Amino acid sequence: MTADVSRNTLFVLVVLTLVIALLGTWTVLVQINGGQAVSAPRGSQASGQVQLQIRPPPAHTETTGQVVFNIQQPH
Repeated sequence: MTADVSRNTLFVLVVLTLVIALLGTWTVLVQINGGQAVSAPRGSQASGQVQLQIRPPPAHTETTGQVVFNIQQPH
């Protein structure tokens, strides 16, 4: 017959699981952002604009492409 796990042991295991999950999430977010926090200024409204142009393929057989991605700082 096996002994039951006490409530204190179960509570400690749940707390450790939450702490490890939070630390793991924080570590991943820091790695994604390159160590820089990203946030909007307080009391401001954020907006953005995206433009997409689809052009017909060129008449010749060579495959070419160009991608332009411009991030502008708010004024």
